[in-house]
Amino acid sequence: MNDHDQRLSAASSDLLASLLHSHPTSIEILPGDASLWAHQPSPADAIDAGSSTYPFLFIENNLGIPQKVLYSTYILAVQRFTQCKKRDLAVASRSAILELKSTSAIIILANPAHHTALNARRRLVLCAYSYPADTHDPSEDAGCLRAEDELAFTAALLSSRHCAKEAGLWSYRRWLMQRIYPSESDACAACSISCDRFLALRIPPDVLRTELRIVTRACELYPRNYFAWMHRSICMQGVLHHIAALHRPHSPNPDDKEAHVHDEYLDIITAEISTTKRWIEQHVADASAVHYLVTLVHSVQSHSSYVSNQELPSGNLSLASHAMSLLRAFPVHEALWAYIRGAVVVERSGTAFVELSSAFSGSSTVFAEARAPGEDKDKYALLDSVRAFAFEKVLTPIGDANDSEYQVVAVHAARFIEWLRRTGTNG
Repeated sequence: MNDHDQRLSAASSDLLASLLHSHPTSIEILPGDASLWAHQPSPADAIDAGSSTYPFLFIENNLGIPQKVLYSTYILAVQRFTQCKKRDLAVASRSAILELKSTSAIIILANPAHHTALNARRRLVLCAYSYPADTHDPSEDAGCLRAEDELAFTAALLSSRHCAKEAGLWSYRRWLMQRIYPSESDACAACSISCDRFLALRIPPDVLRTELRIVTRACELYPRNYFAWMHRSICMQGVLHHIAALHRPHSPNPDDKEAHVHDEYLDIITAEISTTKRWIEQHVADASAVHYLVTLVHSVQSHSSYVSNQELPSGNLSLASHAMSLLRAFPVHEALWAYIRGAVVVERSGTAFVELSSAFSGSSTVFAEARAPGEDKDKYALLDSVRAFAFEKVLTPIGDANDSEYQVVAVHAARFIEWLRRTGTNG
């Protein structure tokens, strides 16, 4: 790379870092180089405009980055980052801190699994907290990062497909929230891991809703996004933790504000269960979404002393009929067989057995076995019906026996029957 190319790359690197820290609404990596996407302004036009974003596209706060330009700036950013990453921020100059801030942003965009760059930004956030509380804005004085700004920065990164699946970025968001929001001291005292400490944070309902929207967008960008669903699950565990905290015996009587917050958390739970059911209907192969929904309903049921069925819409916690309707329509998808297993495990009491039994009522085979007097008839009605449907799929031809889809369904059904046997739920 000659001197001219190096200067151009350095200028592009500085411009990209500036655009990333302007908190764009979305980021997209565009194939090819800048010539395919943007018109290069003449030197006179660039001076007159004073704000040209070439070689990048920046339209209505949406940032487009040509892939070749990103990789060239990444190489330069790594070189500059290596020189400044080990400096002591307490004695480093403002220019050195700004260099670390800029280069780490570009590195994380190009390589979101670069934990050294993420840790450098953690240091920059902690640098801001090392200043006295009455300092008007340490991030402006010393170039440090505000945790609130970093949440906006990571939200922009997670709008890009290759970033949306990275566990490190989701973990970093939770770490940032721990810097911003207070925790319940009595609950946090017993916390041993980062996830537990996150649950103890008092995060406002509107912030949680924003977080759920960010996760939804990431799941749309990257199918079966396990780490995004895990982050969503941790957020919802925090909601349940807040609800439980509002009902603690040693807590003072809740005032109107706390009652309003409690109602908002219940609304979040209700909307989340309904939204996830709709998501599974539209993404029947998303095993991560299935696991999330089953885990969420199980967690809500385990908090039954704080979240009663009367406080949630009728049928909101019921999974059986929903799982069965999808399985009947799309039996080839293994995720839906996992869904019905989850429904069996979570809903093994009360009306859930009757409901699941009726959902299977179209099955022709009934397995009547000798049982001890007094055993739960509803329980065995459920299990008989479940096994009947599975055996039906194994034994009843649905076309050519050599048909690959039939074979896949038969394998899924056989595994389900074996699961019933091994878990002791075979009657």
